[in-house]
Amino acid sequence: MKKLLSIFVSLVVLGGNGVLAQSLKKQNQQLKTQNTILTDSIQKLNTSLDSVAQLKTKLTADYEKLKAQYGKSGTKADSLFKVCQLQASEIYALQVTNDSLSSRIQKLLAERSSLQYQTDSLLALQERKLEEKKQKELWDRRAWFNVAYSPQKINSDLYRPELKADYAVGITWGRSYYLHKKPLANMVRFALNWSFFDLNIAQYSAPYSSRVDEGDDDLSSGGLASASYYPSARTDDFTGNEGDDYWEEDYEEVASNQYKMEVGMQIGPAVIVNPISHLMIQAYFHYAPTYSILLDEDMNYYGGYASFFNTGVALSYKAIGLGIEARWGNTTYSQEVYNAAIDDYEYQDMNWKTKGMRVYLSFRF
Repeated sequence: MKKLLSIFVSLVVLGGNGVLAQSLKKQNQQLKTQNTILTDSIQKLNTSLDSVAQLKTKLTADYEKLKAQYGKSGTKADSLFKVCQLQASEIYALQVTNDSLSSRIQKLLAERSSLQYQTDSLLALQERKLEEKKQKELWDRRAWFNVAYSPQKINSDLYRPELKADYAVGITWGRSYYLHKKPLANMVRFALNWSFFDLNIAQYSAPYSSRVDEGDDDLSSGGLASASYYPSARTDDFTGNEGDDYWEEDYEEVASNQYKMEVGMQIGPAVIVNPISHLMIQAYFHYAPTYSILLDEDMNYYGGYASFFNTGVALSYKAIGLGIEARWGNTTYSQEVYNAAIDDYEYQDMNWKTKGMRVYLSFRF
């Protein structure tokens, strides 16, 4: 018993999941073997007790028969009576043996109960460890790396129509922090998501004529201010007089490429549900403080703070997931805009509003 208790305490102290599981399995097998041996011993003792009881009954019956038959026969009766006394002594010795065997059986039964209790305890401990390992594997993939594609749109004070992105891609890297240790109903957890790196890059194309500071009035005045701002729209044509050039009137069909990049982070609450197996469903809402950069094709640089919001749903199975989210926000840039009143360019605050969806492939680890 002391040896078994020592093994049990050692298993609990060592703790490692893989080693503990193997040790518990081996210990459980040993207990089952001992239990089988004890059961066999008890059966043999019960058989011995039955034999003793049968012998006792037989000897008692023989004694009574001899006593009735020869009780009045003198010397022969006395001899038989002594034999019966001897048999009675043997019966008493058998009774003592019977009591000893009964005590031994009770002790073996107590040891059997103790071993059964230890076996049940070890099995319960093993099941609990296996369940803890399973839960850890389910909920331990808290970090993510997302690669996104975004068909987003922009409404800008600088352009009349809504601009659609030629392309937009994004990368997000972050982690979930659970707000409680164990899942509610063994399947729901609330968390705080923190994306410590959020990058989004997009390209837009828009004709010069769609700008608010471009139009027929500007072109009728010669378009000199506009042409000086867009040197790529200029063409030279010599008509025989050297140095005589002009601007083609179809310059307004030339598109201006705008490159917009946002770098920031995201933070916000999330609820994560594990409905079955390793399937995880996450719904979230994030606030994204961002620094936004705008480059035009002439490499004019504009930058400013932007506030973005993201809300979406993600499904994942083990390390791979898919998600979709809505993303919107606005930025104000100080940009060079033509002012007809002064017939020159000046810097004005232009608001750019971004909206759209992001579809992403997620890698969780």
